[in-house]
Amino acid sequence: MKLFKNQIAVFSLKISLLVTLFLLLVFTIYTLKENSSNLIRINNDVFQNIHCGTSICSTDKYFNLGSVEPADYIYTNDGFVLDSKNINGFWINYADVNFIRKYNSPSNYTSLSGETWRLLSTTRQIDNITYDIIIGVILNAPFRLFIVHEDNYLDSQLYNELNIISSQIPIGLKDRSKITIFTKSDGYQIVQSNTQEIIDASGGLPSFIPINRLKDIHNLFMNDSMDVYLVNREQSDMLNSIALAKVTNLRDIIFFTLNLYVLTSIIIYILNRTLFKKLWIFYRKDFPSLEQALSKGEGDKIEFKKGIFDDDILKSIAAFSNTRDGVVFVGIDDNAHPVGANLATPKDKEIFVHKICSLVRARIRPLITIDIDFQNIRDCVIAIIKVPRGSELFYFLDGIIYSRYGDSDIKAEPGMVKKMAEHRI
Repeated sequence: MKLFKNQIAVFSLKISLLVTLFLLLVFTIYTLKENSSNLIRINNDVFQNIHCGTSICSTDKYFNLGSVEPADYIYTNDGFVLDSKNINGFWINYADVNFIRKYNSPSNYTSLSGETWRLLSTTRQIDNITYDIIIGVILNAPFRLFIVHEDNYLDSQLYNELNIISSQIPIGLKDRSKITIFTKSDGYQIVQSNTQEIIDASGGLPSFIPINRLKDIHNLFMNDSMDVYLVNREQSDMLNSIALAKVTNLRDIIFFTLNLYVLTSIIIYILNRTLFKKLWIFYRKDFPSLEQALSKGEGDKIEFKKGIFDDDILKSIAAFSNTRDGVVFVGIDDNAHPVGANLATPKDKEIFVHKICSLVRARIRPLITIDIDFQNIRDCVIAIIKVPRGSELFYFLDGIIYSRYGDSDIKAEPGMVKKMAEHRI
């Protein structure tokens, strides 16, 4: 019984693993396909609505289209960032500190997008970590109705705001989501100097991606929270556009997969123990055929019954259940001569099957599964009852244990019962 259950359990686990992997594969393919087409569309919108010349990129059309879903990163081939969502941990969420350090005193910079900025930067060491910090004010831009003129007062305000931002960087910074910067400037960047990674940013400040980061693009990205993103990059003669779509969370997918595996294992195990139990019981059983039985004669796996005698048939069924797989051939005499079982019509066969199965259910405990078939030979109908060795320790016919001994069905004496139990255990 234990071996039988273990076989079903192992089989169920294997099939469940295949089912789980298949469903996971289908989910992955569907998710990637759906998101991939959308990301390509987002990037194509960038190239259709942003046009770059030698000295300026026209971005008004793109940013004024409210119906366009924005890309996450738009930058030129030399690394100038036209737009960025500053996704923490992303491969190109970096800024060239050499560019930042050019503005250690207030200076103007006119970007490819036609914006003129007044920039100021500094380097600060906080908790033994060096940061480059840059802030800026827009002096002139295509979307502005007025021009801001630089003067000493503006520059003094930039110095003041730079100090305020520096003081807001928490000591022992580990969780970037906890950074809250308040500033009156139009934009700022906080960059860790040794890695050039952007720690926090706002406002679309002019920025260049380090050259060594421009080619470091992959199809998948996972952030610190284990969110997994599909990444699509499209490139034109002058522009690069990157769009990301969150497809799952690694923790969630592991949790979902494990639960799916457990659930499918339970379902398949239950099905194998109920609906498919008979298939399991007869799986890889080597029962002698009618031709083999007529050739070999009666033995430890073959029993002949000349007629339909209920008790004799039940004794053989019980004996085979307790001893080994065997077959009861009804309609063959002891000399292996077919005489027929008087089961000529389909109705006769149906009555026979119902009668034998009912008697087995009523008189043999625990329940045993048998298989009944019919075969014609020499104008005789032979009933073939296949009986597998049961998975329980013993099977009782009217409270008596029968055992197959050679070609006979005998009552098992106490000594034999003990040996049978030891053999089974």
